[in-house]
Amino acid sequence: MKKTIVKYLNKPQLLTTISIIISLILLVLVVPVLLFPRFNNWLKLRSTNQEDLKRLATMTENVSLLAQVDFNRLEVYKELAEDVAPNKQDEVRVVSILHELARRTGLKIEKVTVGRDSGGKAVAVVPTPTTPSSQSGSGLAPTAPAATTSSPTVGTQVPAQGTSYKASATFEGSLSSVLYLTQLLDSTKRSIVVTKMNISRDEQTNKTVATINFSLPLASVSTANPGERVELTNAEIQALEELLVKLTIDASPARQPTGRSNPFN
Repeated sequence: MKKTIVKYLNKPQLLTTISIIISLILLVLVVPVLLFPRFNNWLKLRSTNQEDLKRLATMTENVSLLAQVDFNRLEVYKELAEDVAPNKQDEVRVVSILHELARRTGLKIEKVTVGRDSGGKAVAVVPTPTTPSSQSGSGLAPTAPAATTSSPTVGTQVPAQGTSYKASATFEGSLSSVLYLTQLLDSTKRSIVVTKMNISRDEQTNKTVATINFSLPLASVSTANPGERVELTNAEIQALEELLVKLTIDASPARQPTGRSNPFN
């Protein structure tokens, strides 16, 4: 045995071959264990760096856009969005708007309810006198009843659930006035969607009675992510400008003065 080993040791080519084979086996067994984790970490770092570069590019674009923004005009758009779809219920404002629509169309409000099917406190409303409408741009000539002061019955309110809440109103007047009122909703600064309408005629007064159910959308509160590109396109700006011109009807208790200008006279 010893002689055989000595015989092989005297052959350098054989030793070299054996050494190469052993080295290859060690490389196959050891290299994956040592190098693959580092290679995977390098790939992850490379991917993270690419994502950070994209976010940095987006933030740089946003900063450049902000430098060109007309913040005064942006504030106007913000107020418009909050008027059209506020992020919380605005029952008193909605009732005030319905009073204003009734005044313009010459309808008499018999009843207004907000969140009728749930508990809560009643909404206090100042009654608005109904007067004939002086507008005729819609092509409909509303026939108004005699001017009178209506004290509507207002239902209970309900906390906001989902993205809208409900309201209902009963009007008395002419059919053309009711149709005119639904047309005026397109010019109202508060988004009010008609979901159901029941129209009947009072046999005693021969007047039209319309009960309309409304859905009042609410906006969800959201914040901008600095990693997202935020920009108003030209089409969006044009649409906002058109809405500013179109949406002209609004009302709130604070905008409706009551009493005498000088109480001492």
